[in-house]
Amino acid sequence: MAVPGQVTSGSSVGCHQMLRTGEATLVTRTDEVLEEVGRIGADLADPVRAPANWRDRLDEVSQAVVEAMPAVDWVPVSALYSAVPFPAERVTTAVDGLVGAGRLERDADGCDSPPVPGPIRCPDLSGPPSDDGKKSHSSP
Repeated sequence: MAVPGQVTSGSSVGCHQMLRTGEATLVTRTDEVLEEVGRIGADLADPVRAPANWRDRLDEVSQAVVEAMPAVDWVPVSALYSAVPFPAERVTTAVDGLVGAGRLERDADGCDSPPVPGPIRCPDLSGPPSDDGKKSHSSP
């Protein structure tokens, strides 16, 4: 068994080489060590899972919209129609839902000219919305 170290550390060279050649099994936590030395099939470590993220609960169209958004710039909704592989009506519906949930924000000036929604942008998408359901962010 080997616990990986920093790739820039000379003291990690040995365990990294053993991991590369298959001489050692990678372990990063106690459960994994117990799995290696315990009874076969009985002492298995629980799989490591990433913490739940709000993006995991989005439908496939909304996920595609969020992935197509630039990190900081405003973008016309019409630009998403070619970037997201779903019909424009579904993209618009997904954008409206994300705006309503505070996951995207819409430029107030652009919203005054229906039927084409105004430009949108992603605020910080890393965490949960505030108590009022909207992400806190600074204006561009």
